[in-house]
Amino acid sequence: MLNRISIKHALAAVVGLLFICGALLEIEAQISSNQQVEIRQKWLNFEAQSSEKARLYTSLLANMGYGGLIHNFKNYLLRKDPAYAEAARNDMGAVGAIIAQYMTVQTEQEELTALHDLRNMLSNYRKALRDAEFYMTDHLADAAQLDTNVNVSDHFALAAIHTLGRVIESEIGAGVKIGKPRLAKELRRAIGYGGFIHDFKDYVLRQDSQYANRARQSLLTAQRVLREWQSFPISYAESLALKDIESILATYGAKLEDAEAMPAGAVTAEEIDAIVATDDYPAVRGLAVLDREIALAIKREYGEVQEQFSFAAQLAELRDWTSRGVILTLMIASGLVLFLMVIRPLKRIETVMSRLAEGDLWVEIPGTDAQNEVGRMARAIGVFKETALRLKESNEKLEATVSELTDTQKRIEKQATDLAEMAESLEVERQRAEKLSITDTLTGLNNRQKLDDVLAEETDRAARYGNPLSLILLDVDHFKSVNDTHGHLAGDDVLIKIAEIVTATVRSVDIVGRWGGEEFVIICPETGEKGSAEVAEKLRKAIERADFPIIGAKTASFGIAEYVKGDTPDAIINRADQALYNAKRMGRNRVELAA
Repeated sequence: MLNRISIKHALAAVVGLLFICGALLEIEAQISSNQQVEIRQKWLNFEAQSSEKARLYTSLLANMGYGGLIHNFKNYLLRKDPAYAEAARNDMGAVGAIIAQYMTVQTEQEELTALHDLRNMLSNYRKALRDAEFYMTDHLADAAQLDTNVNVSDHFALAAIHTLGRVIESEIGAGVKIGKPRLAKELRRAIGYGGFIHDFKDYVLRQDSQYANRARQSLLTAQRVLREWQSFPISYAESLALKDIESILATYGAKLEDAEAMPAGAVTAEEIDAIVATDDYPAVRGLAVLDREIALAIKREYGEVQEQFSFAAQLAELRDWTSRGVILTLMIASGLVLFLMVIRPLKRIETVMSRLAEGDLWVEIPGTDAQNEVGRMARAIGVFKETALRLKESNEKLEATVSELTDTQKRIEKQATDLAEMAESLEVERQRAEKLSITDTLTGLNNRQKLDDVLAEETDRAARYGNPLSLILLDVDHFKSVNDTHGHLAGDDVLIKIAEIVTATVRSVDIVGRWGGEEFVIICPETGEKGSAEVAEKLRKAIERADFPIIGAKTASFGIAEYVKGDTPDAIINRADQALYNAKRMGRNRVELAA
């Protein structure tokens, strides 16, 4: 099956698997990331709700506000009940402990300043409580007078409360959702210290409308917080607590209107308090229930965070193992594909190529049926193999042909050598025959036929170019008497001797030959009759001085004729012969020029 899959498609499939696995891992990572974001959000919320500062801040608001220090202190001034003084003193102790514990937490300078201001406030309220108890012991003042005598400025303490809240909010960060713990703090600030109950009690004590207005604003804030709280999922206990708080706040709102309806100065603070007195227990209990429910919710959320952390850890571990498994699987799959489709086929082809290179042209080529790149390569090698086989057969035939041609060439070369030797022999014979045909056999000089040919050529040249040409005709004097007296052999010796003298005496350009009998001819190219006469005279003297065995001395007569325009070879010969005749007639042994 793999033989029908191309390497390109196989690699594309592997890449596709990698892409799919990567996408799955990305989806898993996205789920994990979302899970981590959710866990982080819950953890931030949990930290915001359960941080030490937030817990201490909530406790501080609870012990200073509604049902706490300021509430009990103002009730003590209005009602002069020692139980409120004792409750206020207990609240002061709790607030002092909270401030001391707060200072042990890592705090900034502005927080330390705020805590210092709260300590000063606490000291002032302790002194005010002691003073109030002193005045009440002597029955020296009513509630309004007591409030005036023991009045404590809350300005710095309220600023300190605000500073601590702001720092906590900044440390928690903007990413934390508004939850019930934050609403609980806002509710306590709205109805507690510096909030509704504080301003409400101050209005009863001082009957100043600014406190009524501030109390009304704080009441609206508290009611808004209660509505927001109900937008969250709430338990049955929370529902009852919210109803109790809402009911008490509604009662206080109505009582505030009643108090405002009373003529200023017509009634005392104690009388107003008696009219507007409200049982705070349901609201105090409701706030405690809300705190308890928040604590339970924090505990549950902590459990959820722990579970989600555990799930995230399991998911991360699963993702790690999945990634390892996917990577290992892809590595194995890629390795198998690479081995089965590339490495093993190429190794086989390499072996085949090596054997082909070694000359094994009958090796079987694997993989030619594969419909992929390796198959095409194998088929191409098959074509190469067939071509190599045909080439080998052609080479063998060529070698046989070359061998035959070599043998034939050797035979031809031998025949050529034989023919060359034969031709050389024939050439020698031809030259010998040719020489014999133009050479006088007795003297070795040119014979008459050769002289006729040369004279004809020189006559044509002289006629064509106008060059001078002369001919000397030599005849041995009284030669017949030599033959008659001494015999023909002695005559032949004379002729041979004359030929040697002529050959040794004439110029290299002159052509010498035996004309016939005892006559010799010397053809002088490029030479006039004067030059020829000098040559002839030189020959005459040489012959005259020569010694001929048996015979003794001999002489010769010379006739010279120069070419005249229009002459033929015969004409030149005839004139030279006439000059020779004249030399004979005039006494022999002389040179005569043609007339």
